[in-house]
Amino acid sequence: MKKITQLLILSVIIVSCGSKSGRKDTGTGTTDSIGTETSTEKKITRLEPSDIDVNKPIDAIEANFQIYCWEEKKIDVAGYGFVFYGDSLETKTGLNLTDSAGSSKKLVDCRFETPPSLLKIAKTDMIHIRGKVRGDFFGAVSLDSCEIISVAKSIPSQSANPFVKGVISATSLSTDFYKWEGKEISVIGDYSMTTTSTNKYDTTIRVDLKNSANYDNVTACNFKEDPTAKMKVNGKGVIIKGKVKTYSYGYLMLDDCILLNR
Repeated sequence: MKKITQLLILSVIIVSCGSKSGRKDTGTGTTDSIGTETSTEKKITRLEPSDIDVNKPIDAIEANFQIYCWEEKKIDVAGYGFVFYGDSLETKTGLNLTDSAGSSKKLVDCRFETPPSLLKIAKTDMIHIRGKVRGDFFGAVSLDSCEIISVAKSIPSQSANPFVKGVISATSLSTDFYKWEGKEISVIGDYSMTTTSTNKYDTTIRVDLKNSANYDNVTACNFKEDPTAKMKVNGKGVIIKGKVKTYSYGYLMLDDCILLNR
């Protein structure tokens, strides 16, 4: 019975929908009106930085799924347009969203595929944008393939959750996107490969951990000293401690890494 239970737990962890996370996103909600969550197929309990005990390693697949959770998602976000000068902003190639009218704090950077028909927007108006998350752009959440959905004096929004549909406020998105930055965690996973890159300034040694079920890499760990020799004989169940970085290689990245169990 114990073996059956363990196999069931393992199968839940490694289930894949073809994404880098190795987990299936079944927490998509539905909305009856903008910014109002009405139902979900299955609620996903999110992992928070405050839940972490660095002495208790997280499965690398789960860590990637939970922490690197915004990338490539098509989302709806609302905020005020950043205005460098004057009372309105131009929208030829893109725009930045801020937390309030006239604010200089750029929270979301939006790039358009096709220039919008609405070329100027008053700085006192809110803007509802739809786009795909593409990581970080100088401290702002980067979206591409953006389109303007609506412009209004007020747009209702909800708290950021990558597993629930709805319009997110720019402030909430920025807070959620960057909340793991610099957080020290430990992960456990199977060794995949080591990549060494050298330039005139330094050498980067990156160790990747993989999802052994589909061979997708799920965590990239940057080391100062190469630990590869310690993992080549037995690459199963490698435990690594490091600090979360927002910038990544397409999956979760950790800096200042230390190998704990070899």
